[in-house]
Amino acid sequence: MRFLASARLQIVLRVLLGAYFVYASLDKIADPAAFAKTVYQWQVLGPVPANLLAVTLPWVELLAGGLLILGLWRREAALLVALLLVVFLVAAGSVLA
Repeated sequence: MRFLASARLQIVLRVLLGAYFVYASLDKIADPAAFAKTVYQWQVLGPVPANLLAVTLPWVELLAGGLLILGLWRREAALLVALLLVVFLVAAGSVLA
């Protein structure tokens, strides 16, 4: 388990996770209407909250990913990414149920 404490490994994983979130946000930022339609089709939120989420969530993902890549506010950015993943898992679970 010593390799998990490696500073190099932590940097690589932090940058990869950040890059993933930045990449995932770009398409949603470019076409918020399509993302809003997808969110609404999940039937977890009504039309107004779905639109609000479609406009704000990609920017939150971009911010969190950028902070991870840059190594700024690492703990806060990691917490934000963890919260985003939990929210996604809960939403996906409710859709499947």
